[in-house]
Amino acid sequence: MAEQVVSALVPQSTGARSRVAAETRRVRSRLPLAEVATVPGDASWGYGIGRVDASGRIAENTVVRALGWAAGDHLSVSVRGGAAVVRRDPQGAFTIPSAGRVLLPAPVRTRVGVGAGDRLLLAADPAQDVVVAFPMWALDAVLAPHANSLVGGEQP
Repeated sequence: MAEQVVSALVPQSTGARSRVAAETRRVRSRLPLAEVATVPGDASWGYGIGRVDASGRIAENTVVRALGWAAGDHLSVSVRGGAAVVRRDPQGAFTIPSAGRVLLPAPVRTRVGVGAGDRLLLAADPAQDVVVAFPMWALDAVLAPHANSLVGGEQP
């Protein structure tokens, strides 16, 4: 096969490049700046994601430590709005197991719609000494419309 010489590309003259660069700067200066949203609140909540075992213990103890809860502390557990609300309560019927995990009793797991192996978002508010355990479907319901709008999809 015979060799073939390919001529080099010659860039535009400096004058043309500077005109293109100036036009690009002019267009960029007219583009709107993105607005930065402020986050409400003081970001004092702590978060963790853990799996529920067959006994109702949630394998995530960061939030328990953040609240200063310890094994043996009594808890009251209720269901509100599809989530489990866990509070430290000296008269509570439940206790934190020795592993320092949040424990959801079987009736609460049933009402929230989670079983062994399911993941939960744990949101802890130290100011109120409370943990709210959200099933992942609740997280999807809150975040999906926003995420879809960010990636260009339709909002439901």
